[in-house]
Amino acid sequence: DVGCFSNTGPRALPTPFGENISSVKGNNAMFEYCKSEAEALGYKTFGVDDKACWTGDSAEETYDDNGKSTKCPVTFTTGNGSGRDINGDIFVYQLEE
Repeated sequence: DVGCFSNTGPRALPTPFGENISSVKGNNAMFEYCKSEAEALGYKTFGVDDKACWTGDSAEETYDDNGKSTKCPVTFTTGNGSGRDINGDIFVYQLEE
């Protein structure tokens, strides 16, 4: 995990994927869902909020363009988190090569 960041204004990660995330409950399950989708699509850097998984053409360089946020709930046992679309926050992950 990389941390919690703002995804408002011009979106730092503008490309949604995995729109079925609304049926997934809990930070760990949301992370696993987006991770699986990201791996299938070849994305190395992605963000998670309660509406979608997010990425972009230069995600590894742009995810922090709008600054850090403190509004992502995190599961303390695993460190997995998610943002809330209403706040425009995403929890960002980078997959190892």
